[in-house]
Amino acid sequence: MTALYDTAPPTASEGCFSAAALKTVITSTCSALLIPLLRRVAADRIGGETLEEAWRVVVAVQSNGASYSLGFWDTPAYAPDDILV
Repeated sequence: MTALYDTAPPTASEGCFSAAALKTVITSTCSALLIPLLRRVAADRIGGETLEEAWRVVVAVQSNGASYSLGFWDTPAYAPDDILV
C-alpha cells in the first residue's frame, strides 16, 4: 500500500499501470503548478534548484532567529542518481 503523501514515482509492483500512470500525471501536474506559485508567494523561504540556493535561505532564516528544515520536492522526472549529493 502506498503512503498518503508519497510523492515517489510509482513502480510496476504498486498495482496496475493505469493507477501508476495517473499518479505520475497528478504529481507532475501538481509540482508544475505549485512550485512556481510557492516561489512567487514565499521566495524568501524557498531555496531554489541547488543546495547553495537553499543554504542562502537557511542563513537568512537563522538571522531572524527562526528554525529551518531542508527538504527535497521530487517529481517523477528525477532519477535516484539526480537526487544523491
